[in-house]
Amino acid sequence: MNNHFKNIEINDDIELKMNIYNLDTCIVNSFRRIVLSDVISNAFDKIIIKTNTSIINNEILSHRLSLIPLEIDIDDIDNICVELEVSNSDYDKKFVTSSDLKVISGKINIIPNILLVELRHGEKISLKMYPIKGNGKKHAKFQPVSVCSFKINEDVRIKQDIWDKLSVKSKKTFRKYCKETLSLDGDHYLYDNSIGAYGFKNFNENTKNKIVTGVKKYLSDNGIMDEDENKDVVIFNDQYYNKKYVYSFKLESHLVNPYIIFSKILYQFNQKIIDLQNKDIEIDNQSCNVGVCFIIEGEGHTIGNILSKELQKDDRVKYSYYKMKHPFDRKIM
Repeated sequence: MNNHFKNIEINDDIELKMNIYNLDTCIVNSFRRIVLSDVISNAFDKIIIKTNTSIINNEILSHRLSLIPLEIDIDDIDNICVELEVSNSDYDKKFVTSSDLKVISGKINIIPNILLVELRHGEKISLKMYPIKGNGKKHAKFQPVSVCSFKINEDVRIKQDIWDKLSVKSKKTFRKYCKETLSLDGDHYLYDNSIGAYGFKNFNENTKNKIVTGVKKYLSDNGIMDEDENKDVVIFNDQYYNKKYVYSFKLESHLVNPYIIFSKILYQFNQKIIDLQNKDIEIDNQSCNVGVCFIIEGEGHTIGNILSKELQKDDRVKYSYYKMKHPFDRKIM
């Protein structure tokens, strides 16, 4: 784990950020694909509407209710029932939110204050709903995260002639300034004149323009160069480590500690590899004039990308690729 996942941060108990080392792009992308399609989660699915006189029809209302985020691990899910009984006798509009939901059996946590519908005078909603387990392959409402993405880190360095003007002590101070003030990652420096790594930007806090401006200001304040000097001082390049890209990875969960979700991603990834070893792989020589064509049932882009990349590393293989004819046809060739 320590060789691959570093600088792990959890913010506000919902956001996980980390750097990933020594893994191919197909592996890192498989983490994103698995959490969006394979990790088992919970959502309201069976929704029984008794009365609905609101402007929102039953289908749209059911869809909104099913998208309310739930916990990923729920005990005794079959015995949970949630009720919504609301009406509006006033002439002002009434806002119905997830806080109006009442758990009448079982135990479940529901995020409050999620707007569901507006009720006008005399309108009423009466319904019951039950959660079930599922994954993103079945419906997006089962996805346990709202955001999951990754990008290649960029190494940030300054021109060598300017770097050489700094003393050893000044270089350490400069890198410390870049880490604390410009939010650059100081875990790994690709070049001797690197000052940090640039991953995800935090809104408008650490954009590339602000990094360049901050570097020029620091060098100007220390008499290395003039702040108004029109010179390209900062260089951005893809960051490598052991000849592989370094990635920034981020996910945001709903109600669950994101570290738990990432643990489930790794478990599902390992399970996919184990299941692949136990699958009956069909050889189809009719679809290929040269080489060998394998057909693997029940798999998609996640395994297809990984197999293709790993086969390309074998010196005996001239080329390898895969195709998936249709998203609903769960097999790869």
